[in-house]
Amino acid sequence: MISRSLIISLILLFIPITSAASDEVNIQISGNLRGRLDGCDCPSGQSGGWARRVKALQDRFGTISVPGFDSGAFLDLDPEGGDIRSRCALRGLADVGIKTAGITTRDMFYGVEFLKSAAQSTGFTLVSANIIDVESREPIFEIWTELTIDHYRFAITSLSRYQPGRGFENSVGWTKVSPDSVIEKVYQMKPGQADFYVLLTDLSEAALREFIPAHPFFNIVSTCSRQFYSSNHFFIGETIVVHTKPDGRALEWITIDPDKKLSFSKVELTPEFEEDTAMKNWIRECFSNEIEK
Repeated sequence: MISRSLIISLILLFIPITSAASDEVNIQISGNLRGRLDGCDCPSGQSGGWARRVKALQDRFGTISVPGFDSGAFLDLDPEGGDIRSRCALRGLADVGIKTAGITTRDMFYGVEFLKSAAQSTGFTLVSANIIDVESREPIFEIWTELTIDHYRFAITSLSRYQPGRGFENSVGWTKVSPDSVIEKVYQMKPGQADFYVLLTDLSEAALREFIPAHPFFNIVSTCSRQFYSSNHFFIGETIVVHTKPDGRALEWITIDPDKKLSFSKVELTPEFEEDTAMKNWIRECFSNEIEK
């Protein structure tokens, strides 16, 4: 059995020491992974996945770990082994530098304790402002968290889509309220002196085009919604809104230039894209439950 630490050490050993321009800062983003570290079995062929992502990170940044955040929908809900693949997904995200995530209804499928346990075991920070305890009516997770990347401070929160009257499967002890009902509290509690305020969400493009102009203090919005019709991203005033490809089918990142202007880039992880063999083997073993959790 191959240990994860040995795999990562071997990968790092053969990575050339290169870096992006020193006057730019790159932020890795992901979302809607759905536990598919092995990629998407799409009609065009097997694409995406963490073995291709690791190779793309090596090629573009000279490292397999670029700090960033995930907009949610990272769990696998398959009744056959979905819980195992979900834990593997969080470990895979953490290994490439993503240790902060928003929470969607999908991510609550196995319950609060499962999610908190999986996050704690991987050093993950989960944020949500509108998933609340049924009895106390207080948020179950942190409303804001702060992340320092290079010399920039990011304040990060999460708001999940709300559908009135909808029941939630396995919703023991928790429920959800509308983003509009908590946004004033979110604003009042936002950390001071952050360089960038980030919203992680599954709100649709249409909803965000209404929501962001009413709450323009966000600088970066990353959504994992499937209801997104622009190509990849757009701006609302000074706010960049990005949509992450599902199933890890692209390596995507935001670049901050010396003037703090934001831009979006991606590398499509097509079936032809080379895979990292060590990461591919680790995914197989993790999915097979051969690696100690």
